[in-house]
Amino acid sequence: MVKLHWEKIFVAGYEEVFHVTCPEEGFSAALAIHTMFDGRSLGGTRVIHYEDFDQALRDALRLSRAMTYKSVMAGGAFGGAKSVVMLGPGQRVTERLLEVFAQAVNELEGRYICAEDSGLTLDHMALLRKYTPHVVGVVSEDSSGNPSRFTAWTTFLGVRAACEALYESTSIRGKKVAIQGLGAVGMLFADLLFWHGADLIVTDLREEALKKAVLDFDATVVLPDEIYDIECDIFAPCALGGVLSKETIPRLKADIVCGCANNQLLEKEDAQLLHERDILYVPDYIANSGGLINVNLEKVLARYSAKVAREETDEVFERLREVFFLARKEKISPAEAADHIVEERIFNLTSA
Repeated sequence: MVKLHWEKIFVAGYEEVFHVTCPEEGFSAALAIHTMFDGRSLGGTRVIHYEDFDQALRDALRLSRAMTYKSVMAGGAFGGAKSVVMLGPGQRVTERLLEVFAQAVNELEGRYICAEDSGLTLDHMALLRKYTPHVVGVVSEDSSGNPSRFTAWTTFLGVRAACEALYESTSIRGKKVAIQGLGAVGMLFADLLFWHGADLIVTDLREEALKKAVLDFDATVVLPDEIYDIECDIFAPCALGGVLSKETIPRLKADIVCGCANNQLLEKEDAQLLHERDILYVPDYIANSGGLINVNLEKVLARYSAKVAREETDEVFERLREVFFLARKEKISPAEAADHIVEERIFNLTSA
């Protein structure tokens, strides 16, 4: 056990926000609980390099709010949260770092349940499970393991729902899809698209991922900055967030935006920019909700069932139909329509 220093930060609209440090261990983290339902929240743990704590805090606040919206839209049992562990120059993820983070999670006494996010692997999650029970998405008899396939599946359903709304057909055969990022989820998403007849254009910072995409999917490779200018039917952000902005949106030559990345819009107003350009945006917190739906079931079922998870994730298609219908009816963007639905549900949950 180490001595953790907890600095509570007041942020309007958030249940609890903390800066947690342990200088002797080189540990610094931002932990944001946006909402709690029945005294619990759930959200991923991001362990990457940040320029400073303010940048890490902004990420935690933004992502925890998105987790609330994702959870409510998905019918989840938990509120939204996010933890962001800062890595210093040359610092790597070690078992000791994870042990210290697990102690912080334990000191919250179940108010926060963590899951995998950027910078962590299944092996890291297994190490976390050694030190805290408040973790989901690990490989064990009572857990679902890596939730990436469920996230890829709901993102794929998002593409089909958008095609139905725009082209009056769920088929993606012959559609050109530009994929930005081929991580664990992005590669699975690309696989689903390939087997359903899409033509793939891809970019990634890792040469091995690009080689795999060329071999497995006969994909066309472009440079990272070129992906915005590609003529395609669907642009799929599958890397980090904030890629859709007033600088990049005018460059897009796509009919649909649907990807598995979190917080794809740099600013909330960017959804309106897409709408004004007649680009159908699939709200990211619905498209990529499969992983959350899956790990949520670890805590609400007596025993985890992949079949139940499949049935629950299939419902994302109908949720998007509801969003697109409301957007057309009210002549607003799908992002605004989705937020209206979520905010009404939050009001009903908190006022009951």
